[in-house]
Amino acid sequence: MNENKVSLQTIYDEIIHHYSWENYEEAKKRLLRKKYSFLQKKLVLCNPEDFKEKGANYVPINDAAIIRELLIEAVNDSEESMVVDWFNGKIDTRDSQAATLLFM
Repeated sequence: MNENKVSLQTIYDEIIHHYSWENYEEAKKRLLRKKYSFLQKKLVLCNPEDFKEKGANYVPINDAAIIRELLIEAVNDSEESMVVDWFNGKIDTRDSQAATLLFM
C-alpha cells in the first residue's frame, strides 16, 4: 500500500468509534459504504476502480479528513442537516441558492 493513501476501512472505523457504534459495526459499515459511494459518484465524479488496490479501497491521505467529516455529517441524525438531506436526495443542487447554502 502507498503511504500517501488511507484505507476507507480505517475511515469507517474512525466514524464508528466517533458515534460509539461498535455494537452495530457491520450494519453501520454497510451504511457508510453506501454514503461513500454516493459521495464518490455525485461529488468527486470519479471512477471507483481508480481507488482500489488489491480489492481494498483507498483514498489520498490529503482527502481522508474531508471524506471522514462529510461521512460523519452524512450519518448525523441528531440534528437537522442539509448534508444529510443532500445525501438522501432531498437537495436539488441544480438550484443555485440550494447549492450555495449546501456549500456554506
